Amino acid sequence: CHLFFYASTSDYLIGLDPTFFAVKDRERYELWRNINRGKVSDFMPALRETFKADFMLVHRSSSDFLYTRCQEEVRAGNLKLCIRDVDDDWALFKVVK
Repeated sequence: CHLFFYASTSDYLIGLDPTFFAVKDRERYELWRNINRGKVSDFMPALRETFKADFMLVHRSSSDFLYTRCQEEVRAGNLKLCIRDVDDDWALFKVVK
C-alpha cells in the first residue's frame, strides 16, 4: 500500500484488487493469473511484450513459485533485484530489456 503513495505517478497492473483488472481485460488477467500460478514457465516474453513491465513486485506469500522463478531470472540476467524485504517475503525486480 505504501508503494501506491510514494510512487503515485506509476501505473500498476493489479494494485490492491485484481477484480478491476479482470473486468477491464480478461485475457491479460488470465495470463497474469497463469503466470502467478506457475502455469507459464517462460513468463519473461509476456512480462516484456504483453504487460510492458519495467518492474515487478512479487510476494512470496502470493506465489512461492513465481518468487523462486524471479530469483532464477535474476541469475539468468533477465531481471535485476532492486530491493528485498528483510524477512524475504517480497522483492522488487527491474525488468532487463
